Amino acid sequence: MTKIYYKFLIYTSIIGMLMSLSGCGKAVETGTQNGKNKIKVLEETTITPEERQKQSEEGQKEDSARERNVVTYAGMPYTWNEITVVIPDAWKDKYIVEKGENGFSFIQKSSNEKQDGMGYICGFYRSEGPVFELAGEQQLAYTDTQMYSLTLPTDVSYYYEDKDIEKEYNAMGAYITAMADAIEIAAKEVHYNPKEYIIAMSECYPLKAEDLSNFNDNELWMGRNEIFARHGIKFRNTLLQEHFNACSWYKGNIDSDKFDETVLSETEKANLELIKEAESNYKAEHPYPIKEKVGENIRIDLNEDGSEDTLAYQLTKVNQESDSEYKAYFTINGAGYLLEDFEICLENPEEMDYYITDISPHFPGLEVAVMDYGPSDDEATYFFTYDGELHYLGEVGGIPFKEKGEINGFAESGSVRGIIRTDIIDTCYGYASWWYDYDNQKLEFQDTGYYPMLPTGAHELYTDLPVYTQMKEDSLMTFIPAQKEVFFTITDGTEWIQVKGKDGSAGFMHVKNDQIDKLGKPASEVFSNLMYYD
Repeated sequence: MTKIYYKFLIYTSIIGMLMSLSGCGKAVETGTQNGKNKIKVLEETTITPEERQKQSEEGQKEDSARERNVVTYAGMPYTWNEITVVIPDAWKDKYIVEKGENGFSFIQKSSNEKQDGMGYICGFYRSEGPVFELAGEQQLAYTDTQMYSLTLPTDVSYYYEDKDIEKEYNAMGAYITAMADAIEIAAKEVHYNPKEYIIAMSECYPLKAEDLSNFNDNELWMGRNEIFARHGIKFRNTLLQEHFNACSWYKGNIDSDKFDETVLSETEKANLELIKEAESNYKAEHPYPIKEKVGENIRIDLNEDGSEDTLAYQLTKVNQESDSEYKAYFTINGAGYLLEDFEICLENPEEMDYYITDISPHFPGLEVAVMDYGPSDDEATYFFTYDGELHYLGEVGGIPFKEKGEINGFAESGSVRGIIRTDIIDTCYGYASWWYDYDNQKLEFQDTGYYPMLPTGAHELYTDLPVYTQMKEDSLMTFIPAQKEVFFTITDGTEWIQVKGKDGSAGFMHVKNDQIDKLGKPASEVFSNLMYYD
């Protein structure tokens, strides 16, 4: 077979949850319904690259996400039924393939020889309809009835006692993203952009209530609205609008008050009602946070000891001629607590509302949260708890309350999702989490080095941009072509930013001292609309 060079696109990193393997790399039947296998099993066939290409061209609907910028790597095609991936030449003699009824997986040969079942690298599988509840998997493509996914190990799967095997395994893993994004499906109307959706297939496949059981209200909210976004509706909510603007498939051209819902299919209408029901159920099961009025006395059992406490949060201007001098304090059961005693100085506080929260429902006690919009829009929320005395838990960046036009920052039990500010090539913000250390009564910042960025509008890219497939200088490289609209989507907060083009191309840009690596140019010569804030 003639060696060919295959091309791929790195899409924005939205992790899907589809179907997986069980055990150490062994392919097993998954997903049953009424005792029957949900996966339609096809006989394995041998398809030449020419035949596969012909099938794809004849039956495949042209998808905008397939007009993609590419990087090449040497490899040979491997076809299982309708799925074709390209195995890198760098893997030669280092892998074995395990086939199953639903797909196939790649195993590192040297690990497997050391210990049977070891060496799982990745797998490619299809399911009938979307599957949402499994970890370690990414959606790659879908048709009206089938979802295609990449499965990754969720734990150490190589023979780690041998350092040479470990090194080889990691080097092989560097190609997984390339292989996944170069996947070809010989089927009709294939969409290769499911990672750009919250609920892929919601326009064509009837959802079930259990499909949505693991979605939080942020995901349900966006998933419901993306049904409308598919039809080009424009949104009044800035966060929604900016989110969809960055999606390659989105063409916002219809004002919301002029949208005709008769264009929705019966499947879409049914899925909308199901998502609305899931949102109502979520709200009923998660009553907090609760908004309260500044200056009003309320009765609430703050420490959940069975007796109510009397609480009021007060704000008073110290100097009527100044907008930045406030006296802020709590009165709890007749005792006063000044915020300045906790070394908190509010510069631009929320004067109307504050919140009662329950960050960790499995721990006793509620929290009180007050907001400050701060200087230069550097917003912050301060959290307190009460057990007979008031304790300061810490500060979270941003305003994590959905009613304030933000996301719900309490969707993950035991933590608060806020924002961090980063100044790399301009001032931008990323989503971050603060974990509630209940024993030590602290909110601890989780430094993950991987922060999804707040959508803040497009930049023009003046020149072709070299980018990496991962936040590593030794990862494979591609480029994003010059275009009118690109978006910053992920950062490590120090020197890496994922850039995503409106054309669907994406990758990680490396920045050193405000210079774009591989270009040797300052960011202002590469992107428009960059701005630093004091």
